[in-house]
Amino acid sequence: MQKKIKTIGITGGICSGKSTIMNHLRECIAEHERLQQNQQQDSSEVDHISNAVPLIHFHIISTDELGWKAYEVDTPCYHKVIEEFGPLVKEKLGEDPSVLVDAQTRQINRRVLGRIVFKDAKLMKKLTDIVWPEIRRLIEIELKKAVSKATENYKVVCLMEAAVLVEADWQHGIDQVWIIDVSNMKDRLERLCKRNNLTPEEAQDRINAQLCTSEILQKLKEHNEKTNEQVESVYVDTYGKSLEQVKEIAIELFKTKVIQDWK
Repeated sequence: MQKKIKTIGITGGICSGKSTIMNHLRECIAEHERLQQNQQQDSSEVDHISNAVPLIHFHIISTDELGWKAYEVDTPCYHKVIEEFGPLVKEKLGEDPSVLVDAQTRQINRRVLGRIVFKDAKLMKKLTDIVWPEIRRLIEIELKKAVSKATENYKVVCLMEAAVLVEADWQHGIDQVWIIDVSNMKDRLERLCKRNNLTPEEAQDRINAQLCTSEILQKLKEHNEKTNEQVESVYVDTYGKSLEQVKEIAIELFKTKVIQDWK
């Protein structure tokens, strides 16, 4: 039976360029969907992305969004995080435990939480043991939605963006993993400080808490050796590239890794 779905995980360290690549992929998807519609109306149109336009439904999963969903007020995950880490605010930060939760919105202050866990590997594991299983459950729901889009004529490509894809062991069942790497630590620190309003020390703690590119590649190699799966690793170096060059990289990936195999 011919496979009807391809799942691609897009990973890499924080502020490595994943979101930029994803934004360009969304543009490619919009163009491909336009061409699909035109092809159904006029089969003579030729696609500049591919000579024949394969019929594909696309499904995008953002684990950042699912992470926010996991922390939503009054969910079991929300209450467990407050129960476990509320008492540590005073112990680790010397501040009132109430700062962990916003008084008006009741949302968990993830910056305060980050100050507690990013310097302590044991506390980080305690947090991820609470949050990652819930995110995985939400991923499974999204994957089922993706599979449901497959029809006799349409295949499905599911793109999942996840900074901790390999750390969290979410690569099971994925066909390809793209590892986005900006390489330049100075650029990453500057981006992260500006984007998340962090101090350089806070930003460095977050970067240090994640696997580096070589560790991601090694873990994927070990995964393939231990399982019957053969996850393809695709290394994407964005260091020193202009925004236009990064866009060209994304378009080429879309052509060769997303579309080409489905002709």
